[in-house]
Amino acid sequence: MRNLYIMTIGLLLTMSCKAQTILPLDGPATDIINLEKPIYSKDVNNVRSNFIGVWQHVSNHQELTMYFYKIDDMPVGILGNTGESFVDALFGYYIYKENGVVIIDSRNEAQINSTSSSVKNAPFNGITSDGIEIDLLFFIDYGIQIQNTDGSSGFKSAEASLIITNPNNPTLQASFNLENQPHIMGPYNYNFSIPTSLVLTKISNTPPPL
Repeated sequence: MRNLYIMTIGLLLTMSCKAQTILPLDGPATDIINLEKPIYSKDVNNVRSNFIGVWQHVSNHQELTMYFYKIDDMPVGILGNTGESFVDALFGYYIYKENGVVIIDSRNEAQINSTSSSVKNAPFNGITSDGIEIDLLFFIDYGIQIQNTDGSSGFKSAEASLIITNPNNPTLQASFNLENQPHIMGPYNYNFSIPTSLVLTKISNTPPPL
């Protein structure tokens, strides 16, 4: 009787578990249309490790420090909204100073949005498939508040890129650039409150606890 009970429970669990397609994050481009859903682009080869840690730029009176963390199972794209596509991504926060004075400290926003379901609202998040470039790095400039045509307000969001320029060097450097992001609610061509083009140097492989 006990064996029958165990077999029944096992059968129910098997029936309730939906099949999942796992793709390497750094694998070749794949047509996912006919693949079994949900699809999980998993960082099986640890390609995110180059970015994890603390990056910094110091020049004249300006200082930008970015803190990168891993986030697993982040819903991605239209299929992500329906629970059918997930990816291992990166996210974090930044601190911007001028003349030693903190202008923006976004750590609190990262703490609030540090789960896979809310990370798209973190100060920045993005995906790397090669450990060299973060594709589609979404960035929020908390120094610029915008007014949408529907009367709502919020902070300026931007498209950013981060590309490691010396991957074979023990001290990594990366080019960081911000661009205005189109928005259906109104023009987004506001000025930025932080530098839009600079070089970051990785100063630590371990970010502080979030």
